[in-house]
Amino acid sequence: MANTENKKINLAFYTLNLKISGVYKIISTLTLNMPEIYSVHVFVSDAHESDYIPPFELGGKIHYFNIKDSENKNPLSKIYKNYLRKKLLRKYKIDNNIDLTITFSENPNIHNIITKNKDKVVISIHNFTSINLVDTIRNKFYRLFYEKMIKKYFNKADRIVSVSYGIKEDLKNNYSINSSIIDVLYNPHDLDRINRLAVEAIDPSFTHLFEKTFSIINLGRISSQKGHWYLIRAFRLIKDEIPEAKLIIMGDSKTDILEFIKKLISDLKLDDSVHIVDFQTNPYKFLKNADVYAASSIYEGLPNVLVESLACGTPVVSADCKSGPREILAPRSDFNLVADKIEYAEFGILTPPFKAEMLSSEIPITREEKYLAEAVINIYKDREMLNSYSVKGHERAKEFGIKKTIENYDKLFRDLLKND
Repeated sequence: MANTENKKINLAFYTLNLKISGVYKIISTLTLNMPEIYSVHVFVSDAHESDYIPPFELGGKIHYFNIKDSENKNPLSKIYKNYLRKKLLRKYKIDNNIDLTITFSENPNIHNIITKNKDKVVISIHNFTSINLVDTIRNKFYRLFYEKMIKKYFNKADRIVSVSYGIKEDLKNNYSINSSIIDVLYNPHDLDRINRLAVEAIDPSFTHLFEKTFSIINLGRISSQKGHWYLIRAFRLIKDEIPEAKLIIMGDSKTDILEFIKKLISDLKLDDSVHIVDFQTNPYKFLKNADVYAASSIYEGLPNVLVESLACGTPVVSADCKSGPREILAPRSDFNLVADKIEYAEFGILTPPFKAEMLSSEIPITREEKYLAEAVINIYKDREMLNSYSVKGHERAKEFGIKKTIENYDKLFRDLLKND
């Protein structure tokens, strides 16, 4: 048991890898900003120190498990790999006298619970689980197995951090998780850093994307979750109304659906207007220079990039998917509501959510795509509305700053350890 008044608290963050992701940015922000009473450790299972330099700085001491990060999909290989992860995680917890371990994604969450020793176990959920499992685990047997694992183990955690109220309701209603152990803590954002980086100059090779144009930007890995095909199809309507419009999609483009996306762009004759840009270490200057951020996600948890866009003063138009966009843009509304037309919310614009189906150029434009396009066109035509959302959104972003979130995590951790 840790005496939270007299000694350092050994706090461990466990993750599979340090690949660029929203979760990685959260781990970076938390580890760099925890109070001095914490001795921070970062456990990374599927990587070796020599593999690569982490793109985001991390606080504390990093421990690499050196498990080979292979693409081998052999079931036996996966079983053995998970065995190694659990074995080493348990060892590192004991060797470093860890008082509390927190994890941030599916497999690490279960590993964390199974390897509980004397440490308190906190798991966090960053996606709308019931939709995420259907999207990411196509094999029905594996999906049912994982759902059973959630129901079996999640209630054994000392605490569950949900990054949105929508996720909390999903866990409670679909997996029978005890709501009394679920705390809703929004993701931390280093607003000072964002604002500092946002004013940096854009590299000359990218300036044409923002000069004499109406620029629409979207950040995120090109994946089925993000629904980029809906955004591109909606952009065809926007382009017809705003000839100078450009769409910038920034993120990891090494994905299975990239060729589908490229073909869609070509089929819609948008090759000169839709630009796919690889992830940039400073995306904030791109957000700052864009006119509008547009999101077409099928599902989310609490989308960090919406907050980052608001922090940069860039108005947001987002599909009202489960979950997060409504909590960010319409915080005083009923979070169970779902937009059925364009909703001009307090801090941004919500449009009806999209279905989880990939649409090619031959399929007629959907009602939801028309609403997304109309919302962007309307904010283009109404500069007063655009400027108002820019100012109000910037203020809203302050609610997601580091100080408040760190205080909430600190209180949660200390309360758990005091009750030991």
